[in-house]
Amino acid sequence: MTAAAARGAAPAPTAQPAPTAAPEPRQAAAAPRAPVPDVPSSASVARAATVEGRINLRQVNLISVSGTPANRQALVRMPNGRISMVRVGDSVDGGRVLAISENRLQYQRRGRNIVLEIPSG
Repeated sequence: MTAAAARGAAPAPTAQPAPTAAPEPRQAAAAPRAPVPDVPSSASVARAATVEGRINLRQVNLISVSGTPANRQALVRMPNGRISMVRVGDSVDGGRVLAISENRLQYQRRGRNIVLEIPSG
């Protein structure tokens, strides 16, 4: 009998090692994904904005007209792919620009009047 037991005290607890739990393998925390916006890709935008056969790329094409009625300018695409900004009196495709209206450009080449219109889409 121990002295503590003789005095009526409860026996001192014996120190037991704490059960060790095996550490769980750490899983790589998945990085939170940012929400992906529903934005069309450049290919889908080009596909949606393109109308097949609207202009003949081998000819001169009127792309747009801007300015006031007294001072109009026209954006013209040449057969070689170059884009030119022209006004009345400028040369286009070997001819002279005679008039520019809201959606038309008229020029004279080799004695022939040629009218270009903005393609409607």
